[in-house]
Amino acid sequence: MGKGDTKKLLKYNAKLVSAIGFLFLFAFLIVHQAKGDSDLSSIIEVRCGNEQCELGENINNCPQDCSRSPFDFTTTLVNPELNIGENKTYSIELTNNLNKSIRIRIRIGGIELQRIIMIGDSDPVIDPYAVKVIPILAAIGENETPNTYNGDLFIQSANKRVNVPISLTIAESSLYPTKLELKMLSKKLKIGDTLKFFLTIYNPTIAYANITLAYQIKDTDLGILIYDKKINETLSYSKVLLNEINISNSSLSLGGKPISSLAQKDYFIEALMLYDEERVIATDTFSIVKPFWTPLKLRITLLSLLIIGLIISSYHILKKYKKRKLEKSRYLLPTSFRKLPQRSDSSLFIGKVAETNTSAWFNTNNLVTHMLVGGATGSGKSVAASVFVEEVLQKKIPVVVFDPTSQWTGFVRPCKDPNLVRYYHQFGMKEEDARPFKGMIYDVNSPDIDLDFEKYMIPGEVTVFNLSRLRPGEYDQAVHHIVDTMFRIRWEEFSELRLLVVFDEVHRLLEKYGGKGGYIALERACREFRKWGIGIIMVSQVNADFKEAVQGNILTEVQLNTRAMEDIKKIEKKYGADYSQKITRQGVGVGMIQNPKYNDGKPWFVHFRPTIHSPHKISEAELKLYADYTKKLKILSNFIKRVKEKGKDTMELDLELKLAGDKLKEGHFKMAEIYINSLTENLKKEKKIKGL
Repeated sequence: MGKGDTKKLLKYNAKLVSAIGFLFLFAFLIVHQAKGDSDLSSIIEVRCGNEQCELGENINNCPQDCSRSPFDFTTTLVNPELNIGENKTYSIELTNNLNKSIRIRIRIGGIELQRIIMIGDSDPVIDPYAVKVIPILAAIGENETPNTYNGDLFIQSANKRVNVPISLTIAESSLYPTKLELKMLSKKLKIGDTLKFFLTIYNPTIAYANITLAYQIKDTDLGILIYDKKINETLSYSKVLLNEINISNSSLSLGGKPISSLAQKDYFIEALMLYDEERVIATDTFSIVKPFWTPLKLRITLLSLLIIGLIISSYHILKKYKKRKLEKSRYLLPTSFRKLPQRSDSSLFIGKVAETNTSAWFNTNNLVTHMLVGGATGSGKSVAASVFVEEVLQKKIPVVVFDPTSQWTGFVRPCKDPNLVRYYHQFGMKEEDARPFKGMIYDVNSPDIDLDFEKYMIPGEVTVFNLSRLRPGEYDQAVHHIVDTMFRIRWEEFSELRLLVVFDEVHRLLEKYGGKGGYIALERACREFRKWGIGIIMVSQVNADFKEAVQGNILTEVQLNTRAMEDIKKIEKKYGADYSQKITRQGVGVGMIQNPKYNDGKPWFVHFRPTIHSPHKISEAELKLYADYTKKLKILSNFIKRVKEKGKDTMELDLELKLAGDKLKEGHFKMAEIYINSLTENLKKEKKIKGL
């Protein structure tokens, strides 16, 4: 993967992390709401029309619920009456109707009321859909005189303001005894919740004193003490205290030991104030209820939401990433790698699927239905075709090549081109894999080629006919002659590939390039040769015209980089603009392969592996040696045949002749020359040959 792909992947990973963060935030909101609501079914089951603007509803999709006031309130501070020296605690209960936190301002209007009334929290922030109780203390000092004071209670949020008229009456009174008032903020609690309550101490006579407060929680039915705690406080006249006790397994004890659970039942809480000889008690009750959202349910639900969200987010991000990558990629990926030719005993390893590390294979017997390899000069079309030939030779199948360029003569030499060898490791190859292939090279000077296919049917050997010396137009005649010669042979029908024939530069056979109809002979060959197990690979600079000429008798088409408009238009018409645009951007050695048996009939792109033989033609001097030694071997073979016809033992001569031929096929000229000279001398000694 290149640097550009790495940056893209990091970018999409960042989006994935953002999506997961959003899911965690959503999970947090669920947990937060679950802790403050005894029944969470309303969160999960959204019902428009239930007079609650719930999560997921808004003024657009549920105006009957969400166009309500941002908050509701109730208060006990309505026309309060107090005696001189008396303190009382009132409250305001605020309900947030919105799915966001809001800040509410609470103020007292009227100078006299502001002096008497104190608000516990004048600027509370209320969580979404939460309820909050604000204590209000009205304290009447000893020096007050009986009177009635009027004013207002102002309650205001960002977009709502409420004025509540207040009329506070102060009456005459003598000294009052100390008393306590305990008020629970919530009567229903779950294990793990915090028990919150107000403790209001009324004592207008005590200016300053140290007191002891004791809090106890008891089982209502059994009277068992569950919680007991004492604290010291300083009392100055009346006082309001907000207390919290965590109702959890570890914070409560029974007989000094932590209890394992609290039953789902009623309990009462008792507050005891000790001052000198005075004992004042206040009580209230609460219930432990079973939460709908148990920790296990929450974990399972949140985990499920996270997994579902992650899958959905990953799917969309991956889909978008693939789309972006496809738009900018050089090649198109297959519809499915499983729909491409798979590895088997009969498969040919031809390289990798372009822009992937997936090995590319091709079935040997698909060559029986022939192949056309096209591409511009320098695109690597001959090298791509020779990769198929190398693989076929390694399957011990003979190959015959008709080469008008001399390039295929390099099969008798190992690859030493550093520009190719340096790419071996990318395809799982090693430098030691470079090797020549055993074969013969015949120099052709006339279109009437002397052909003996029986000699060329040697497993794993290549026979190259160098046609580069033919004059313009003679290649067309040579193809006619080659095809006619092959049709004169009585081939037996064969279902598998037993011979591969390669024709290079076949575009020369088209009339537009000066041909006189030689491609018609090839069209006949493509139609008939397959039943004999003979496959044909044709290499051309253009494919469109030739493909039309052979009328669909070639099932595999390989298109390398091309600028030929007829090829581009044909591919666009058949497969779409995406493919026609890609073939003009293909790198050297990358080809688009199409065979109707694979990839749902659509093309796929392959980066062909480097060759293990030399992709360059051998020198003229070496070609001359091949021609000379081939001629000598033919003469020697004829003489040995005549000796054998006279009843002489030619076993040693046949062996030397074979060794000489093998060394020539392997490109070992020196050894071939030694055997030829030795064979010549032996025949001279026998006085069987003259003129050698």
